[in-house]
Amino acid sequence: MEAPGDEGTEQHDERSVPTPAAPPVAAWYADPARRHQFRYWDGTAWTGNVATNGVTSWDPPYTDHPHGAASAPPATAMVVPPPVDLTGLRLRRTSGLATALGWLLGIACGALVARIGAACFRIAQVRTADSWDESKDPAPIIRRLQDADNYLEATSAIAALLAIAILVVLIIWMFRTARNAADLGRWDTGLGAGWTIGGWFIPIGNWFLPVTLTQSIWRSAEPVAPTRGGPRRRSLAVGLWWACYLLGLVCYSAGGSVPDIDTAQSAQDLYTADTLTIIACVLLGIGALLLRGTVLAVQQRTRDLTADAV
Repeated sequence: MEAPGDEGTEQHDERSVPTPAAPPVAAWYADPARRHQFRYWDGTAWTGNVATNGVTSWDPPYTDHPHGAASAPPATAMVVPPPVDLTGLRLRRTSGLATALGWLLGIACGALVARIGAACFRIAQVRTADSWDESKDPAPIIRRLQDADNYLEATSAIAALLAIAILVVLIIWMFRTARNAADLGRWDTGLGAGWTIGGWFIPIGNWFLPVTLTQSIWRSAEPVAPTRGGPRRRSLAVGLWWACYLLGLVCYSAGGSVPDIDTAQSAQDLYTADTLTIIACVLLGIGALLLRGTVLAVQQRTRDLTADAV
């Protein structure tokens, strides 16, 4: 005969045993790799089946563990949205502009490297001139200093021409991409696409408008469409590009205040100017690479969204 309370104890123990949670069902969920909008969970692991705006494709299966064990998805499954409806839309082609920007920015990096070399060459010649034996003929060192100035002037002219070409192509690309984003309902800022042009030329505004609009362009190409008034994610690469660009311009302007050996008050002025020029070229080069990566990434993601319509 059972002791009083034994049955109740057994029932209490049974109730205290947690029921194992059912594994997530096979369905589409938000892509944990953040490379696409959705990824398919087959009930045990993430697969390579992915979808972005209704367009399915294949991507290497996602794992977040070195041995291949992937974390389970959230309990709520997603619904894959239909593809972007391009009916009645005449999107503007931007792929050629993005390719041209990629080449121009790459060439600009090479030109900046050449300018760094010219600045280092002049520093070396100025140091040689400081230690030049006055009993020797000064003609050779004078000729080298003049050559150093000529190299700097040549690289400065090339860099200026490339900067103008990059700015023109970049503005056109930004304007067309912003117009496409607005037509697709993916423009999340109250500023019109025309600001991608005017923002570069408005005093004071051109210190922040271009980067603000570039961030909007970057968001417009995200797999999940941004919403006006909603949370706004920002690209670190875009922010770093703009910071390098502004700091580079400041250093470049300061370094260019001593254009050649004829106007320099002392050798130290030349050292300072050339050092600032080198720092400016490094910053602008980093910024050019960041901008190049951003433009090409936005272009590829926009082509994926629009089935290569742009």
